[in-house]
Amino acid sequence: MTSPKPFYLRLLLLCCSFIAPAATNLFSQGQDNIWIFGDHHGLDFNSGAPVIVYNTPLASSESAASVCDENGNLLFYSNSESVWNRNGNVMPNGAGIIGYTSGGSTSQGTGIVQSIANPNQYYLFTMEDMAYQQYYNGTPTLRYSVIDMSLNGGLGDVMPGQKNIVLETHISEQMAILPLDNCEGYWLVVRNYSTQEYKAYKINATGIHPPVASPHDPAMGVHLTQGLQSNGGEMKFNPAGTIIAWMNFQTHLMEMGTFDRNTGLISNRITINTTWWGPGTGNYGIEFSPDGSKFYLPGGSYYIRQYDASLYPNAAAIEASKIELIPNGGSNRKFMGTRLGPDGKIYINTSTINYADHTLTVINNPNATGNACNLVQDAILMPWTNGQSNSMGLKAAVRKQDIAYYTHNDAICAPLTMTAGANANSYTWNTGATTASITTATPGTYWVKSQSPCAVRIDTFHITRLNEAAANILGDDKAICPGANLTLNASTAGASYVWQDGSTQATFVASQPGQYIVQITKNGCTISDTVNIYNSSDYLSVLKSDTTICQSTSVTIPVETTLPEYQWDNGVVSAPLTVSAAGTYIVTANSPCGILKDTITVKTIDCDCVPMLPNAFTPNGDGRNDLFEAKARCAVKLVQMTVYNRYGQRIFESNGIKGWDGNFKGKKAETGVYCYYLTYTDQLGKTATLKGDVTLLR
Repeated sequence: MTSPKPFYLRLLLLCCSFIAPAATNLFSQGQDNIWIFGDHHGLDFNSGAPVIVYNTPLASSESAASVCDENGNLLFYSNSESVWNRNGNVMPNGAGIIGYTSGGSTSQGTGIVQSIANPNQYYLFTMEDMAYQQYYNGTPTLRYSVIDMSLNGGLGDVMPGQKNIVLETHISEQMAILPLDNCEGYWLVVRNYSTQEYKAYKINATGIHPPVASPHDPAMGVHLTQGLQSNGGEMKFNPAGTIIAWMNFQTHLMEMGTFDRNTGLISNRITINTTWWGPGTGNYGIEFSPDGSKFYLPGGSYYIRQYDASLYPNAAAIEASKIELIPNGGSNRKFMGTRLGPDGKIYINTSTINYADHTLTVINNPNATGNACNLVQDAILMPWTNGQSNSMGLKAAVRKQDIAYYTHNDAICAPLTMTAGANANSYTWNTGATTASITTATPGTYWVKSQSPCAVRIDTFHITRLNEAAANILGDDKAICPGANLTLNASTAGASYVWQDGSTQATFVASQPGQYIVQITKNGCTISDTVNIYNSSDYLSVLKSDTTICQSTSVTIPVETTLPEYQWDNGVVSAPLTVSAAGTYIVTANSPCGILKDTITVKTIDCDCVPMLPNAFTPNGDGRNDLFEAKARCAVKLVQMTVYNRYGQRIFESNGIKGWDGNFKGKKAETGVYCYYLTYTDQLGKTATLKGDVTLLR
């Protein structure tokens, strides 16, 4: 979309008005939404996805064009032989168009261009095919006729005396049309098959101008120019209109050149070697991606290739950038004409070598590189009877208008007059009004479309009552952080203010909690708003103390906070944290007063660790197993150990870690089996008891 031109906007405001450009597209640009082509069919893009159109009167293997109004309503279509209106009837003067002659076909033989001077009129450009030259000794010629849609009750007709007017002879089968910005007009480019020079016709409000010629560079060599279909193929501009590419079906060479949008001259012409299998099997179509970074070549020898267009004018680099989406001979399908759809996808005419069916192959993401472009072979099955279809027709060229969008936010306490852009030819309000201005006292949303020959302006007005707009101008109650200031803003254009302390500025700086009140007066309307300021009480707390858990177990750590979101240092967001590993875990949250933080430390222990005691000992003074004592490999606390003989007599008792040396009352205890009780405290602080037997040996 081009930058909006300045418009004079006169708003009879009784209150504030905020104006800003907006990107909302309230009106469709649907002139390319219906394609009529091929064997009595077409595609309709008005629903967003293409829908097949059946049973049209047009039959053409190649040459076709159609055009809609800006809302996607079909106006007319042609195959360069006849012109049909939207009802499928030949226009009263629509027969006898010279172009599709004697059953031949022309790759891009039909073009439609909307008049700059009169948007109801369209140029219809037609040209004969090369077979007409070879078999009937004719001279392929570029002609035009003028169609006026105001004739025949709005169904349109070819204007008398404006039919089959000759422009150029000895032309190949390609035609490219470039709309220029701001209704400056168009360039129509054709190629002379004898001299290999390009002819560019400027079309603007004063009509069709003599062509600008770009001669052939002999250093490029001579392309095949004679013979059946020798100049079949397509010629396309890149989306920016700065590069033009020409493809010849009978040669492996493709031309690219720099196009000067101001002069129509083509320079820096290079030749791209696309390789092929022989005459008639080369590339037919060419299409650029919507962003202009790539171009696609479908081939009659059953391949589809992607090239890097950004490498122009380096021919060798472009050739080296080739990506075989469908390799040479990698399909039994024939890929021919291409067309970029209004949905940003590229459509490729597809059939068998003998045209026994008709499908469309679709490149869904043509800006992407390689297989990421998402090519789907035979994605759409088209109706087929017995007709050949190589092309989906040439996109109609319509006036490129400046479209500017503006938004106005107005608060009123009395009727407001809203005025659209000045110097427009027509105005359309959503209320049905067609005047430049309307007056309302009712809140709501209003829009107006101001239409000029080369510009459209869309103004949207959001209207509220002043008391409604300002009733909460200070916003909701707010928290203030300790030691901080808070600026309250009551700004309303053209208003005066009185705050609770008598100050009269549009803003007030609050440094303490409390209630703040402002009165706003504008155009005799006074309203007030109140806001309460309170100390921030946000907090964040881990609801569990530092803890110890057994190995191979876990603990869930809950959090309590006044804030809507918090995050643990391991990435968990706004949820309790479950952990099984030892460590210190940190949780943080952003508050108006800074970052709040809390931590918890988790330790792990081996809960299966218990004291170990021998089942026998030999207190014979040799320094080995002389004591019956408990040992532990972990931090347990031994509290008490008691030993009894077989008569139940307690013969040993100790507190702590002291062991039994096998003596009782200073004498050696007799050999035998003794029972024991051991009391200890485990790592979690719990008291536990072990009991068992031990054998005393001498």
